[in-house]
Amino acid sequence: QRSNKSMITVQLLLISYKQTFTGQRTSSRLTSKRLPTQHSSNNKHFPYQDKLEDPKLHHYALFSDNVLAAAVVVNSTLIHAKKPADHVFHIVTDKLNYAAMRMWFLANPPVKAAIQVQKIEEFTWLNSSYSPVLKQLASQFMINYYFRTPQNKPDRNPKFRNPKYLSILNHLRFYLPEIFPKLNKVLFVDDDIVVQQDLSPLWSVDLKGRVNAAVKTCGEVFHRFDRYLNFSNPLIAKKFDRHACGWAYGMNMFDLSEWRRQNITAVYHYWQEQVSIRELFNNV
Repeated sequence: QRSNKSMITVQLLLISYKQTFTGQRTSSRLTSKRLPTQHSSNNKHFPYQDKLEDPKLHHYALFSDNVLAAAVVVNSTLIHAKKPADHVFHIVTDKLNYAAMRMWFLANPPVKAAIQVQKIEEFTWLNSSYSPVLKQLASQFMINYYFRTPQNKPDRNPKFRNPKYLSILNHLRFYLPEIFPKLNKVLFVDDDIVVQQDLSPLWSVDLKGRVNAAVKTCGEVFHRFDRYLNFSNPLIAKKFDRHACGWAYGMNMFDLSEWRRQNITAVYHYWQEQVSIRELFNNV
């Protein structure tokens, strides 16, 4: 450590992704990067903060605890963007990774684009009194389910028991209208994608009254409803088509105005409450 005009900096070895993407390949290199500490970064601000609530711009929601993965999503998007200045990235992470995420993007700010880094703890309205899923995630049943598999009852699909589903980051997408109260459309992107073309045309797609536009995944057997919903339950049999398909949430366009009009968050809460009192899934 050393002092430089009252700013303490640390010398860190970081994996830094080059801002060049060729086909499916992403090149990386090990570099020595000089970043500000958390104390000094708290006094800094990202540029273009006036764009954060401008509904005319292209807004992205990225919820991640992985700094490098988030950097790849942002950089690959902007490399292919025809007008980088029209893009706004809203990153939400957890308290543990907030300082690292913030320092990374302060040291490597996107060219012309706006960026916002928040932590879940800032959303004080998101608590177990409001969200049924928060109450369930802390329950002993859920902890046992994800970390203790009975030896005499092996999983038919181990994917269901991935402990990442215990993180509220994995459920935050169901609260997009509350997180972005002044926006009309948001493109939700997962942190495991690499963008290879300009995404701007997605904001011109007419959703025709639908809330969500996503990549069709009916070709994958896993995404068919009868693979993971329990159709022996009368409520499921009444409300769902067993041959219908779910969707991949790696990249979803959400019409937040329509979401609010249809009150989709209340629908989500209803089904979360049903999960707590009924066996709705095949793997439970």
